[in-house]
Amino acid sequence: MLDLTIFGFDVVIQGRSGDHVIVDVNYLPSFKEVADDVAIPAFWEAIKIKYDNHHSTTATTNTIKHH
Repeated sequence: MLDLTIFGFDVVIQGRSGDHVIVDVNYLPSFKEVADDVAIPAFWEAIKIKYDNHHSTTATTNTIKHH
């Protein structure tokens, strides 16, 4: 498990006061407003970084346990 949390939310902003209200939370965000050539590489890079960090931490923990 990568312990990676990705979520999206919709916000309504009141015009006069500027108050923000979250009206919807989604487990997986929508990238429809972001061009594919930006969203897809950014998404995969985030997963790769989390994966690499997870495996380097696991390797370090296993090395410490065996000594």
